[in-house]
Amino acid sequence: MLISIIIPTYKRPHLLSKAIDSCLAQTYKDVEIIVVSDNDIDSNEEMETLQVIESYKGKIHYLPTIGNHGGSYTRNRGLREAKGEYVNFLDDDDCLYPTKIEKQVAILEKTRETLACVGCLAAIKDADGKILRIEKPEYNPHDIFFSELNCNICTTSVALVRKEACVKSGGWQTIESSQEHLFFINLFKIMPTFAYVHEILLDINWHAGTRVSTNKHKPLGTLKLTEIIRQFYKNMPKEKVRQIQLSRLKQDIYAYLLLDDIQKAMVLYRRRLKLSILNKDNIKILVKIILHLVKAQ
Repeated sequence: MLISIIIPTYKRPHLLSKAIDSCLAQTYKDVEIIVVSDNDIDSNEEMETLQVIESYKGKIHYLPTIGNHGGSYTRNRGLREAKGEYVNFLDDDDCLYPTKIEKQVAILEKTRETLACVGCLAAIKDADGKILRIEKPEYNPHDIFFSELNCNICTTSVALVRKEACVKSGGWQTIESSQEHLFFINLFKIMPTFAYVHEILLDINWHAGTRVSTNKHKPLGTLKLTEIIRQFYKNMPKEKVRQIQLSRLKQDIYAYLLLDDIQKAMVLYRRRLKLSILNKDNIKILVKIILHLVKAQ
């Protein structure tokens, strides 16, 4: 079974080699590697990226830049070129462990049902290589779609995704942020099957630099995702809707704090208290609101 690893790259030629090397080191050999540039045309980053790519001639497939269009567009561009039955979208600053694909394929082969996605554990590291935490999926195996609506259960570099389901779900959608969460919502909506390897199989590296999760548009994407999720409420039991609402209200409150809109944040906080006054996150959210007010003075 052919596996396609798609690496979108943007302004990080100095990190790209490590990502590519981790793909070439896979113990599972039926793999194609597709690097897709999203750099600006004729930029220094694109020239440097081309120099990196030249050293891998014959080992990878490279799609040169056609201009900066964003992560979703770039991943979809790679998806159209992919020939594998399953795909791994690997961020250009992350690194796979040598047995990642092999162990995820083993899950596919021993599971009776067709899986939309196979995950694994991941080590979240800072710029110095220190492990900040271990990322582990939290979900209800009997209701994958609800779990994903409630909280993103997988991340981009972790996931080995069935290409057919990926295409049918519409691929990656362009919104200000939260593209990853929206991608998995759409995926599990049409194919709610998921399993994961109970082992750390990649490093996800956090560092200073350009990335969607730290840009000024993040709160706008958060609020837009809540509107998208709301359309699914009408077909769900009230208790499940309540759980998702609690989760989204927390995210929306934080979004409004980032936008310096304390009034809307407080309106949503009072709404959250009405839904569940004893919820364990209420105190944590209130502390964030207070700290924001103190900082604003």
